[in-house]
Amino acid sequence: MSHCTRCGACCRDGGPALHHQDLGLLTVDPGGVRPFLDITDLVTLRVGEPVRDQPAAVAAALGTEMVKIRGRTPQDWTCVFYDPEPSACTRHPWRPWECRQQDCRNPEPLRQAYLEGRVTRFHIMPPGGRLASLAAMHESQCSVPEMARLALAFRRGDAAAEARLLRMLALDRSARDMLAEAGGGAAEVFVLGRPLVGMLEVFGLSVTGGEHGPQLVKSGVWRYPESATTEQAA
Repeated sequence: MSHCTRCGACCRDGGPALHHQDLGLLTVDPGGVRPFLDITDLVTLRVGEPVRDQPAAVAAALGTEMVKIRGRTPQDWTCVFYDPEPSACTRHPWRPWECRQQDCRNPEPLRQAYLEGRVTRFHIMPPGGRLASLAAMHESQCSVPEMARLALAFRRGDAAAEARLLRMLALDRSARDMLAEAGGGAAEVFVLGRPLVGMLEVFGLSVTGGEHGPQLVKSGVWRYPESATTEQAA
């Protein structure tokens, strides 16, 4: 690999996805103090989520689950470990595999291996544990592809889809409240992914308070990445 100029472009573009080579970073460090990475450092992007495919530089609906190092804020994907002064990684000796492969001058090796060997949150959480059980229950009831299907049905005039989508949003909120009450709120976006209500905008929808409770309204255009089931969104 050629010498890094430390421009910070790759760090500002978003934290790396984790691969099986990175699982050792989640074990206790040699001093026994803490893991090199903690689940509170991570965010899960679930199947169906609208994301920016970094190598292709296009928007896409995620086909496989991805666990990434989180950004600084929900609106800023700059890697949380990036220090702009002096443009350096605060965890550089323990940086993930993608960071080690990154070479701005020759991106092809990383591009070819980008989708290989990725881990999901279920590779990280102890199987059968409370966090894994909550995540599995949430995924079965609040999947993003089902949310997209209901959002499209609602936009096309299916009144029953509104009730089902509102119920899904309520279940999503309830799962997050349960996690917080159990003391796991700091790991919410790893265990459960990003809140569903924040995704409504890409479907051109929002929730308002109506006389009989929450209601869905069309508030914008459909911006969910094109797929076989959504390409003719109303």
